[in-house]
Amino acid sequence: MSKIVVSFCISSYKRYEILKELVIELLSVDSDKFNVIINDDCSEDGTIEKISQIKDERLKIYVNEKNVGGPMNICKTLDRGNGQYIFYINERDNVDSTKVEKLISILEQIEEKNVMFALCNDDVNSPKDYLIYEPGEEAMMEFACRIVHPTGVIYNRSVWHEISKRYLFFEKECYGDYGLTLVSAMIAQRYHSAWIYGDICEKKRKRINFYKEKSRYYIKKKDQRIWYFPEVQWRELMISYRFMKNLNIKEECLEKILRYRYKEYLYRIVVQYKDILSDPENTVHYDINPHQHYFLIKLKSIKNGIFLWTRMNKFCSCYDKKMLQKEIYADTRCILQNLFV
Repeated sequence: MSKIVVSFCISSYKRYEILKELVIELLSVDSDKFNVIINDDCSEDGTIEKISQIKDERLKIYVNEKNVGGPMNICKTLDRGNGQYIFYINERDNVDSTKVEKLISILEQIEEKNVMFALCNDDVNSPKDYLIYEPGEEAMMEFACRIVHPTGVIYNRSVWHEISKRYLFFEKECYGDYGLTLVSAMIAQRYHSAWIYGDICEKKRKRINFYKEKSRYYIKKKDQRIWYFPEVQWRELMISYRFMKNLNIKEECLEKILRYRYKEYLYRIVVQYKDILSDPENTVHYDINPHQHYFLIKLKSIKNGIFLWTRMNKFCSCYDKKMLQKEIYADTRCILQNLFV
């Protein structure tokens, strides 16, 4: 029997129909180099009884002893994987079954190059199948504490299990909403990491109707503010800074990463803000009150940018980061100017 190169690890909770569709599609690939792991968070709708009717040796099904919630179930789901690599999938998301064998081939190649973390990128026009980054500053600039959708995050299983305190990142709110980004930072500091190209996760295709279903994660959260709020972006930025500081990263590298993330988050809440508010999917799924008035959107975008810059500027002053202060001022001015182009 071939070595299991990758375990597709799927978190599930009361979505049997789309889970079944995803599992059947994956198992339609004729290969014994992968398996499919389901970790259910105590569904009460018969999900497990029904999905257990699918008979395939590559399918493994587990159930938590009690409901642990979405973030912690991500961690427990990845724990169940037994392949050389563990590939996380939200049950609502999609992996292109026609590209599974190509993915396996890529993972076999990067395993030989000691890549311990990878992230799928939907840039289908990339001239390469993958791009590897050296451990330390190079990999951390790309992957450390970067807010990404969890589907398509890939870890080497042995390195994942090396992180003994990984559960803390998913159960304690002081670590923010994106526990996987902190694990990725720890791995990128010490090991090779990689982008994998080719639209493997097929993110444009969704298995649920965002126009009808509200986000179950945000409904349960104490803090109802979501990812497009400037306060949330600031919170995640400071969580990242404190976390990377504890990793004893060199100050020069830490400031580079902080600036890089700042620009990314600022662009999101300023330039992309209009598209977020006007997207009908977001209106329902994230319970957004949509704005259509051009002037109000521009005004709010500017306020978002000023909020994040003000906080960052104060942070730089408190920690005597004069060079970073000048850089983030220039970045802020450039991005705010985009609103008037």
